[in-house]
Amino acid sequence: MEIQKDDLEGITISSNNRAKGTARDIPDPLKRLVRQRCGYGCVICGLPLYEYEHMEGWAIVKRHLPEEITLLCDQHHKEKTNHWLPIEKVKYFNEHPINMSKKHTKPWEFHYYGFNAEVSMGSNTFKMDNLLEFTPVVLDGEPIIRITNENGNILIFFKFMSPEGKTLLHIENNEVIFSTENWDVEIIGKRLKIRKGLRKIILDITFSPPNKIDINHANITMRDSEFIISNIGMEYKGVRVGFRGCSWTNFPIGVAMGINLPEQAGCRLGF
Repeated sequence: MEIQKDDLEGITISSNNRAKGTARDIPDPLKRLVRQRCGYGCVICGLPLYEYEHMEGWAIVKRHLPEEITLLCDQHHKEKTNHWLPIEKVKYFNEHPINMSKKHTKPWEFHYYGFNAEVSMGSNTFKMDNLLEFTPVVLDGEPIIRITNENGNILIFFKFMSPEGKTLLHIENNEVIFSTENWDVEIIGKRLKIRKGLRKIILDITFSPPNKIDINHANITMRDSEFIISNIGMEYKGVRVGFRGCSWTNFPIGVAMGINLPEQAGCRLGF
């Protein structure tokens, strides 16, 4: 991957154009370069729950160079630390990350359960008790996110696509995968962010098992417009329709907008 000037924003650059660390903490822009190169997951197994690993060992190199850092899941990180996993194999997969060959990350399963569910979209909340099936928002007949219950297991269905129609994130039956064509995917704690460029977040979700999801920000393309979720609320830009600070409880469908409006929605707006 060619490193651009903006990619290294915030990193101290030495005279030979390499990023040098003065502390053990890796600068955020450099972490992003490593994520992009490694395909947003462990280079060996592809799991998108990973740790940043200095392949030669931080105690030895005491510097942060993107080509010397890789992504390893907890298991493979421990195997390398305890010398069960040879560094030669780590370096091989660092050059040939499994996710980059598959074009997507390894499926990762969420742990949701119970009979009550809650979804927030910006400042709006949607709640369902005695959950069977729950769709907070439907746009043009298509659910943004759908939640069902199977014997006490809460199952999440969510597909996030680019304006060009490419699937960037897909959750089905609680298994999530990301496309390696994303410009950046970052997971910190329970929060997941997808960016399409520097400081351009297009999806920001906090997953809080066992039963809560917060969509903090999303840019969803619908027809010739955008449906935007932000900390302010929800807005369908094409027709200037928005919701702020609203709450829906025990509606199988909370809000339906656009065309093909289902009868059971708590709020129906056709245009």
